[in-house]
Amino acid sequence: MSAMPPAGVDVRWLPSDYLDETIPDPLRQPSDWIVQLPDGRCALIPNDLDGDLDTPEGLPSALLRLADEDPSAITILTDGMVVKFSWTHSFGADTLLVAGDGRWTLASHGEQVPTVPGAVTLVCLTNDPDSLCEDPTTLVQEYPEEFELAANGERGAEVDLWCWSNKSVPMVYSRGEFHPAVQPAGGGA
Repeated sequence: MSAMPPAGVDVRWLPSDYLDETIPDPLRQPSDWIVQLPDGRCALIPNDLDGDLDTPEGLPSALLRLADEDPSAITILTDGMVVKFSWTHSFGADTLLVAGDGRWTLASHGEQVPTVPGAVTLVCLTNDPDSLCEDPTTLVQEYPEEFELAANGERGAEVDLWCWSNKSVPMVYSRGEFHPAVQPAGGGA
């Protein structure tokens, strides 16, 4: 099974090592994570872009300074280097409705959770990323107080739905860009 997203699915990319409790915004292409330093080398934009890098000198110069001070703080890219990426697709916001018997439906998708082949769909309450769950049933069970009772007896809450690739995609850095790594015959990872 390929780890690449299906054709025609709008995805964003994030270095797999950056997947954590809090993540930077995924970018349109893996190569968008590359920044050219003033000395001509290229680096992977770091996960922790904190105030130390928010300087008038600009990101490339700040990263070059950081690389000189602490070489382990950033990843300098060299031709042939492999960086693993994960992709994500947003299904957007929806309303999760819960009937009195506990059955749920999504206002835009019915009783089916949207999926993309090769990915795991996730759901959380809108504006509450700590409520992340792998399915609406778990979300309803873990956060029942968040579902407001409607006049028709259903309870509802606004949720965000998206999916993440269930495998990392190895990308090879070459001449300022990332390209999918060629998998050996037999699909080895």
